[in-house]
This record gives sequence, structure tokens and C-alpha cells, in this order.
Amino acid sequence: MKKRMMLCNIIIIVVGFVAAFLLVQNQYEREFTRQLDTALAVLSTQIEDLEDPEKEASALGEALQEAGLPIRITILDEEGNVLGDSEGREITENHADRPEILQAREEGVGYDMRKSNSVGTQYYYEARHVGQYYLRAALPTGALEETIQQMWMDAGLGMLFG
Repeated sequence: MKKRMMLCNIIIIVVGFVAAFLLVQNQYEREFTRQLDTALAVLSTQIEDLEDPEKEASALGEALQEAGLPIRITILDEEGNVLGDSEGREITENHADRPEILQAREEGVGYDMRKSNSVGTQYYYEARHVGQYYLRAALPTGALEETIQQMWMDAGLGMLFG
């Protein structure tokens, strides 16, 4: 009887930890989305006057960096060619087949989390189709991954020694 009660308690604790981690991860993703929404909303208000996409992407990327937001900004034409990127790199690879661009083409807005082929960093992406452009913002996911990994380690240690 004691073993059964102890097993039930362990199962309840494990399920509780898993639920808590999933909620925290979901909260981080919502916060990332909110930050990207804000960056793209600012950029989309300037899209009518867009004369130099490279300059605009760099300027907004710098302003975001100065505000403590490590958001990468990319401006693409409707064919998926990169017109400007806040990383300051010349990117010749076509982005029309990127998941967030494909979704934005269909739904107006698209999201994806993956490693960048151009820069080699893991990002959470949001893209919006605005006028004749795709506006894309991306946040590096390193902080999210580190936090979740640390939480799993803490929980494991807590269950092992708790």
C-alpha cells in the first residue's frame, strides 16, 4: 500500500513538473512573438517611405540592439530576395522557400523556429507580407534553450535528491 501511494505521489510530481515546463516554454514563445510583433509593427509603418531597404533594416536592427532587444530584421521582395538585413551581411540566397515566408504568403503572417542557413544561429522567426515586401524579424533562441535546459536539470536534481 505504501509503495502504491509513493508511486502515485511520484507520478503526480512528474506530471506537475512537465506541465509547468510546458507552460513556461509556451510563455517564452508568447513573449518572443510579442517582441517580434512590435518590431514588425514599427517597420510596417515605415514601409511606404522605404527607399533603401538595407539602410532601413540596419537602422531598425541597431535601434533594437540599443534597446536591449537582439532582434534581427530582414526585408525581402515578393520573390524572396533579401533586400536588407540588419546583420550587415550580403545574403544572395533566395528565401522564398523559408517556412515563415511560405506561411506569410498564405496567411499574411508566418512563424518558424530553426537554425539560420545564412548566419548559423538558432532563431524564432516571424514574417509579415506587407505591400510588395516581406518583413521578417528573428530572435535568437539561445536564452530560451538555456533556461529550459536549466529548469530540466534543476527538476531532475530536485526529484533525485528531494
